[in-house]
Amino acid sequence: ELLNHPMEQAETDKLLIKIRTVKAFQEQGLLNRAMNLCNYELLGDANGVNEENDLYQSITAAHIQTVANELLRKENCSLLRVKAITND
Repeated sequence: ELLNHPMEQAETDKLLIKIRTVKAFQEQGLLNRAMNLCNYELLGDANGVNEENDLYQSITAAHIQTVANELLRKENCSLLRVKAITND
């Protein structure tokens, strides 16, 4: 559905609020803040921890649809067949 119909702005806003809320709760713990800072330092820019919220806020419905069209393709699909073991 996402490939054929763009996400509505209200749905995008709802998603961004949810992300911001989850991040705010995560940042309340000292260990989580330290781990986030360490992750960004490992990536080469500790200041990225301060810019993360701005990156999330820059996401638009059009951007989500563009990425979905790039990633959600038949060529990118993997099929795992599981065969049950019978006890005969």
